[in-house]
Amino acid sequence: MSVFALPRVAGLMFGHDDGAGVGVGVGVGVGVGVGVGRSPGGVVDDLGWADVGFRNGDQIRTPEIDAIRQRGLELGRYYTHTACVPSRAALMSGRFSHHHGLHNWLTPASGLGLELDNTLLSERFQSAGYATHMVGKWHLGHHTWEYLPTYRGFNSYLGLINGGGDYFLGRSYDPGHSWFHILEGTAPRCNAESCFRVAQEAQLQYSTEYFTERAVKIIDRHGPSGRETPLFLFVAYQGVHYGGWQGTQVPQEYVSPYLETLGPGQRRQFAGMLAAVDYGIGNITRALERNGMGGDETLVVITTDNGGPVDTSDAVGSRNTPFRGGKHSLYEGGVRGTCVLAGYGIKRRGTYSGLMHIADWVATLAEAASLSMHSAVPLDSLSHWSQLSAAPNDEVDHGGSSHKSPVRTSVALGNTSDHGNLGFGMLYDAPDGRQWKIIVDSAGFPDGWSKLEAKAEARELPQLPAAAAAAAADGAGRSGERTGGDFGSRPCDGGFCLFELTSDPQERKDLAQDPRFARELARYKALLFQELKSFRTTARDCHKAPVSKFVEQVGSAWWPYCPSAAGSGRSEAHDQDLDPLRPTDNSSTRQPSTASRPATSATGSRATISVAL
Repeated sequence: MSVFALPRVAGLMFGHDDGAGVGVGVGVGVGVGVGVGRSPGGVVDDLGWADVGFRNGDQIRTPEIDAIRQRGLELGRYYTHTACVPSRAALMSGRFSHHHGLHNWLTPASGLGLELDNTLLSERFQSAGYATHMVGKWHLGHHTWEYLPTYRGFNSYLGLINGGGDYFLGRSYDPGHSWFHILEGTAPRCNAESCFRVAQEAQLQYSTEYFTERAVKIIDRHGPSGRETPLFLFVAYQGVHYGGWQGTQVPQEYVSPYLETLGPGQRRQFAGMLAAVDYGIGNITRALERNGMGGDETLVVITTDNGGPVDTSDAVGSRNTPFRGGKHSLYEGGVRGTCVLAGYGIKRRGTYSGLMHIADWVATLAEAASLSMHSAVPLDSLSHWSQLSAAPNDEVDHGGSSHKSPVRTSVALGNTSDHGNLGFGMLYDAPDGRQWKIIVDSAGFPDGWSKLEAKAEARELPQLPAAAAAAAADGAGRSGERTGGDFGSRPCDGGFCLFELTSDPQERKDLAQDPRFARELARYKALLFQELKSFRTTARDCHKAPVSKFVEQVGSAWWPYCPSAAGSGRSEAHDQDLDPLRPTDNSSTRQPSTASRPATSATGSRATISVAL
């Protein structure tokens, strides 16, 4: 999840010129936040459709996320790409993956990154006078210092440069790349004296708590100056991403509330990981409150970066019920995202059903905060701010049902993120209200359906009644049992697949071979080829860029900070100059912090946290 705080901007219908706002972002594996007025926003990495409490009958409780939804809006038709890097790049650049060029995840040894001709969201905020800070997962390139966060619009950074790592040791889980620690720094460029340093104390803490502590510290220290300098804080939690060799890693106190309701296994551990993130969101929102940035002063946006991984090597217990597929695939389970927002400028309650893509946050937040939309490259981002901030009695488009034209009638879902299968998908809204998805070549794996909790997980959750499970499925507009079997729909593997999502949101009926839909197939094939043609005419070689002399290659991974900063023998004075927001307790024997963990009673229950944003 990501949280952002933005100033109120004179001239906008939702703001004034008498104050500045604060936003914070928190994400699981990936986080992005944008806000207007005082606003927090967030991205949760690998969060499945049925993982949040308001969709799973509280099988997994997410009171902080649920509270944001209750007092604001849920985005009902919100799409991402199939994996973290293309989605994160889309969110920061405002471009679809086939335009920004990052179609898959980046390895530690990669010489690629989000190209420098893209103006990132953080750079737009920084140019508008915001104090900009990032905490958490970057994963947009690190082979040369020009691709690091502090060169791309952030005044400070602490987090994982690569895609993931051990939750307790702060290092990469990729075999052979264990030196990718949690790093921090403020230098806009690397030189012989300053660059990133290893956050040594992070190796003794749970990363979700560590990132939360840093985010809270930034808010507390910024609070007194918030009226003069607005804050953009992007927090990208590592959770609930795959944790490497151990898969799921979480302190026991987060798992304890589920000992009586979930059986041993991934889902129980996953519940604890998500509880830690949700609890961290609560700590951040409370920090906003005590600094005068809470309630309607802050716009809170929480978004996932892709669907939950299921039936793959990086699966950790997520669910996308009732949708087909998961992370890495072009089915709804892989690209249908969860997003809720509330607070400053949001007057409506309920669900916004307009078609929206994660790339649209650049234009949406730019309109909300009056940021520059200047770009050296074409953008795909469209603004939904007038719809999202409309008064309750205003007529806005909800998927074509009102007098207003919809903001968007198509989205590029991009390609699969399975290195062995490269398909491409598009989604189109027809004038008659039907929603069409077309996929060429391969939809990727997994291609099955998540099982309905009431029956498939009866042994794990005997307390969950069938009605509650059906209600979770109804969140997508349909109920009924979904299993991993074949429902008469062949895998999308070669040729074309065509789905009409209005009547078939579970993608059970491939219509590409049905002669009754030959006209629709021809129409959407032509539109898809038109989109791919634009990709071919703008594509460029992805050769490795020249590497700065201040970024070493150790083994087969890039070492993105100065050799002199690699060890632990740097002076305290230098460390303080390097990052003035680093924790004040720098003892090499610092024990894991429990300050941000839930209170645990003798029965193992977690204290309930209620935050009014």
